[in-house]
Amino acid sequence: MRCLGSSVVVLGLLGGIAAADANYTMAIGVSKTDPTRPACDLAADGKPSRTGSLQVRFTLKDQVTLSSVTTAPSVPVVQPPDGTDPVATIDVKSMKDTDALTLTAVTDKGPVDCPSVRALADRAPAPQPAAGAAAPDDRAASRWWLSDHGASALDALKRRGKQRGLPDDARFLVYLPSGQPAFPTPTSLREGTPVQIVMIQPVQGGPTVAVTTKSCAAFKAFRVAGDDGTTKQGGDGGLDPATAVRPEYELAAVGPYLRCGAGSLAYDLTFKPGAADAVTVAHTLEVRPEYSFALLTTLGFDSTISHDFQAVPAMGGGSTVAAKHDRVGPSILIGGQWMVGGVDYTDMRWYNYLLNPFIAFDAASPLTGFVVGDTLTIRGGISLAFGLAAHRGTRLKGVQLGDALSGGDVPKDDTWHEQRLGFFIGAAFDSKVFEALKAH
Repeated sequence: MRCLGSSVVVLGLLGGIAAADANYTMAIGVSKTDPTRPACDLAADGKPSRTGSLQVRFTLKDQVTLSSVTTAPSVPVVQPPDGTDPVATIDVKSMKDTDALTLTAVTDKGPVDCPSVRALADRAPAPQPAAGAAAPDDRAASRWWLSDHGASALDALKRRGKQRGLPDDARFLVYLPSGQPAFPTPTSLREGTPVQIVMIQPVQGGPTVAVTTKSCAAFKAFRVAGDDGTTKQGGDGGLDPATAVRPEYELAAVGPYLRCGAGSLAYDLTFKPGAADAVTVAHTLEVRPEYSFALLTTLGFDSTISHDFQAVPAMGGGSTVAAKHDRVGPSILIGGQWMVGGVDYTDMRWYNYLLNPFIAFDAASPLTGFVVGDTLTIRGGISLAFGLAAHRGTRLKGVQLGDALSGGDVPKDDTWHEQRLGFFIGAAFDSKVFEALKAH
């Protein structure tokens, strides 16, 4: 049943001239093959609407009672007291797809789908696939795909793909014989993910299918030697083990596998059913960026105790050399962070939460020390940072502790030979925090 979006179904009870002027007439009775089930037939094929309001009259027979008619919303149908047939008045002027409209009639014997009818006369019907381009019943193909038979066929296709060089982490984009996505199909992919397009096709009489990539270049083909990539490959591997007979459908890998950068993956599936005209179905998927490096700002506490020297007053006048110890304390660091394996903020992997090594320097005096550590993140962008802090130490130059000073500062040098170590912990904010928040 086609969705009408915001279209509203208004059911009116029209008789006399109004009933006679209905665009279409549906006859509802019992099925000839099963008297316990209803049947709906197109009794009078009229003309599509030119005003955006379509009327469908229901003629009831075999003592069948109509309780409601369903499109997008469900509105009750009340049987007219004078015995005239009910008419469904449907607002179709805002429909996006006007090639066909299907109503579901709910009767006392159960629901029944009525034949499709043209909705608007001022729009051409949507182009239909050429003969052989799609299976007669995509629902049957979808049921096969979601069954154990479809799962077995996909496992067999994966094994053959690995033998031909398809990476283990490849994603399979599976499409029905009409070219529409088979459930489940992703709307976006991680950058660099190997992608293989796969068709569900009838074992007998399937069309030739080709894929044309428009925004992502293929760099390694998944196909047999000598194949030009325009015909279906593989199949389901022979007889169906569950039924021991040739299955109705098979999986066919189409074209090379793709590995795309951030942006979009756009491609066309072209069906060529023998001598008939080719039919093209376009598809586009978002390719999410994967980040490996980010600038980092960290606010935290540095436990490093510095070892310095100072001049202190001495008894009897003058000054002497004395030791001075102090803790670095609160610090603001700037640096860089490496996301091991790359991070996709929409689909973070386990190591993205734990393995994010960084190096950062004191923003006020970057040459005097640094911190090497790791960040733990929950959502990305904002993390808990901890690590080892290292700072330059100080050594005396030409004097010793307790020596008298004639005046001036203590002669000393800053050097890494006297480095001081400590522990750092704080909150880290990386330059990809906006992308991380946007992904959620």
